[in-house]
Amino acid sequence: MEAIWQFEILINIFFQHLGTWLLLPLKGVSFLGQPEFFLLVIPAFYWCVDSRNGLRLGMMLMLTASVNVLLKLVFQHPRPYWFDRRVAALGSEPDFGMPSGHAQFSMSMWGYLSRLYVHIRWLFIAAAAIILLTGISRIYLGVHFADQVLVGWLVGALLVWLFYRFEPAVLRLACSLSTVLLILVVFMISLGMVGLHFLLAGAVTPVPAAWQNNALAATSGTPIDPLNSKNILTVAGTFLGITGGAVWDWRKHGPLPTQG
Repeated sequence: MEAIWQFEILINIFFQHLGTWLLLPLKGVSFLGQPEFFLLVIPAFYWCVDSRNGLRLGMMLMLTASVNVLLKLVFQHPRPYWFDRRVAALGSEPDFGMPSGHAQFSMSMWGYLSRLYVHIRWLFIAAAAIILLTGISRIYLGVHFADQVLVGWLVGALLVWLFYRFEPAVLRLACSLSTVLLILVVFMISLGMVGLHFLLAGAVTPVPAAWQNNALAATSGTPIDPLNSKNILTVAGTFLGITGGAVWDWRKHGPLPTQG
C-alpha cells in the first residue's frame, strides 16, 4: 500500500497547490457531508416536510455511520498528513482514513434523498455536485487519499441500493413484532454495534510512530486516537433514540402529519 500512498500524495499536493482561496468554500462543502449537518437537517425534515422519509433518512444516517466506523478499524489506513509531512493538515481527524466518512455520508444521504424524490431533477443535479465536491474537499484538506474517497463513494452507493432493496422486507418484519419486542430488537442492534466495535478494536495493530509524529507536527499537538469509542457510542445511542422513539410514537399515534 505504501507505493500507492506515495503516488496519491501527489494528488493531495496538487489540489493544495491550487491555493488557499479554496479553503473556506471547500470547508463549507465538506460540512454538507458531516453527520452533524444531517443531524440538524433530518429533524426539521421529519417534523416539517415528510415524517416517513425523514425517518428513512435517519435510518440511513445511522446505517452508514456505523458501517463507516467499523470499516475504518478493518482497513487501518492512515490519513495523508499522517503519512507525509508535505501534505498540510487543513483539517484534522483522530481516526483511520479508509473509507472517507464524508464521501460515504454524502453519497448515501444525498444519493438516497435524490432517490426518494427521483422526479425532482434539480435535486439530483445538486446531490451529484455536492457528492463530487465533498470528495474533492477531503483530498484538498489533506485528510483523505483519493482511494479513500472512491471507496467511500462505493460503500455509500452500495448502502443506498441495499436500503432500497431490503426496506420493504424489513418493514414487514418490524410490523409483525409487538412494540416491546421491536424496541428490544432495536436495543440489541445498538449493543451489537458497540460490541462489534470493541471486537475489531482489539485486533488493531499499533499505530506506527512515524504516523503519530507526522500528525502531531501537522496539527500542533492533536494526537491520533483511532480506538476512541466516542463515535460508535454516539451512533448506537442515536440509533436507539431515533428508532425506539419512532416505534413508540408511531404505534401510539401513527405517522406524524406535516400538512400545514
